[in-house]
Amino acid sequence: MKKNRAKVRGNGSVYYDKKRKCYRGQVIVGTNLETGNPIRKSVSGSTKSEVREKLEHIKVEYRRQRPNLELININCNDWVQNYISNFMIHSNRSNSLNGIQLNFDNHISPYIGEMKLRDLTASDLQWLYNHLGESGRVDKSGGLSAATIRRVHNIINQALEQAVAEDIIVKNVSDQVMLKKPTQKEFKPYTAREIQELLRTSKDEWLYPAIALLVYSGIRRSELLALSFDDVSYKDRTIKITKALTLQATEDERSLYKIMPTKSEKSNRVIPMAEPLVEILKDRERLLKMMRLQSGSHNFNHLNLICIGKDGEMVNGNVFTQRFKALLKQKNLRSIRVHDLRHSFATEQLKSGTNVENVRDLLGHSSIQTTLSIYRHVSLDEKHVDIDRYTKYLEMKAGEK
Repeated sequence: MKKNRAKVRGNGSVYYDKKRKCYRGQVIVGTNLETGNPIRKSVSGSTKSEVREKLEHIKVEYRRQRPNLELININCNDWVQNYISNFMIHSNRSNSLNGIQLNFDNHISPYIGEMKLRDLTASDLQWLYNHLGESGRVDKSGGLSAATIRRVHNIINQALEQAVAEDIIVKNVSDQVMLKKPTQKEFKPYTAREIQELLRTSKDEWLYPAIALLVYSGIRRSELLALSFDDVSYKDRTIKITKALTLQATEDERSLYKIMPTKSEKSNRVIPMAEPLVEILKDRERLLKMMRLQSGSHNFNHLNLICIGKDGEMVNGNVFTQRFKALLKQKNLRSIRVHDLRHSFATEQLKSGTNVENVRDLLGHSSIQTTLSIYRHVSLDEKHVDIDRYTKYLEMKAGEK
């Protein structure tokens, strides 16, 4: 005797099974890509409607998990580039996007670009990250920092997450890799005495206004090199920070420096100008105007920048660092990075009694936690003072009758 089957279009077959005394249902949810056979799923329930609900749930779940057949053969190169161009563009500023593109071009595409996305494994990514840590620098001078590798991982992780959402792959294999935790770089900022010596010995040097800006404002090198006299208000004694000189990738795979918006909204700020800076900047502005007249060229410092070369051209970050290092060596001063002057500014600000919220705002940090984590050594010094004060208090009380 034939089983009483009720076929519902689009919902599979539903029938009553007398032997099991329940309703049964079966639906074809796809095709086995290796054998070509249909993939069937069966369910049971006490009513037809219950079985149909279960069948619909299976179909929805399977659609969510099955590969997107149109994109099943896409390689990592095409998919990750697609993600950067069409998704990351909406959540990142232009200079951040440039860094993302450089990381993709230098550290992702050359290694896993030709692999099919569906064939990518956690082991492949673990090898990639290990390799980048050992010898991943483009100039072959060593490995990338843990922080840079984590940025590479974030690009891959987000791209794979989107691929899962679009049913191109079943799971995000990048969730299974092990990443080394970034370590805080050790820095040795100049003391107040060393800062004064740097200012004194560089007073007659071309770099003096740039050094004074770094010392008195704590701005980033990229912000310094994009700063123009249009950003300075002598009347209000303020400096407006809205731009940064950043490295850009070009279509012909070369790199060039370009003035772009700052790295984040928090980086946009107006900072008070120290009194010594007023005359230093006025003197440099007068000098550059005179040099422009003498050059007879309208292109001389056409962006009205504060920190330029003597030829009137913009100075990029690497050149500025080289000249800064050479000056320290020439003056027999302790060698530090340009960025260490930013640390020197923050450290001495905190030591002088400036509250941490103001220091955060002056530096343009995104959160107070960033400021506290970087300059925790200053709070440790303060704790030493507190402990010494407490010890003297106990000794004083012990001497009382």
